[in-house]
Amino acid sequence: MKHDITVTNLLGLSQEEIAMILGISRVQWAMYETGRRDIPLAAKQQLAILLVFVQKLDKKTDDFPHIKIQEAKREKVFEQQRLINKHKQIIAEKKLKAIKKKYEAAMTALSLVGFLETKAEESGKEKDAVLYMIKTKAATTIEKNGLHVQAKHQLKFQALQQEEMILKKIEQKL
Repeated sequence: MKHDITVTNLLGLSQEEIAMILGISRVQWAMYETGRRDIPLAAKQQLAILLVFVQKLDKKTDDFPHIKIQEAKREKVFEQQRLINKHKQIIAEKKLKAIKKKYEAAMTALSLVGFLETKAEESGKEKDAVLYMIKTKAATTIEKNGLHVQAKHQLKFQALQQEEMILKKIEQKL
């Protein structure tokens, strides 16, 4: 990838615009820029004046009204990103809490089934079928809301928290 700084880039103008300002053709300017041709002395003097001006130009000047407009737009972008991020954090946190709650309830159900299975005195086909159904349902819930799923949602939530911190740091620098 080329990162050459050309006069065209420095001035922020197109080849055609520079050529018109200097009073030469675009082809003459293109050939001058590539080093294949020289331009008239008057054009060189005008170019030198332009380059000196741009070199002294303060890029952060508040003299231009468009700068304030652009800064306001930038602030709005960051504000919107913060709001979007906060919303995503709330959703991710609620989802994580719900997953943990389902997981813990299923683990409790499995423990209860294990306890009831060890009590041999009240055994029967109907009771065994109910315990099997509870055990199957709990196992399915654990698989859907297991530690691996919780880890994925925890990572997402932490990433959103990091994004929020990055947004704050960037805003403070601006």
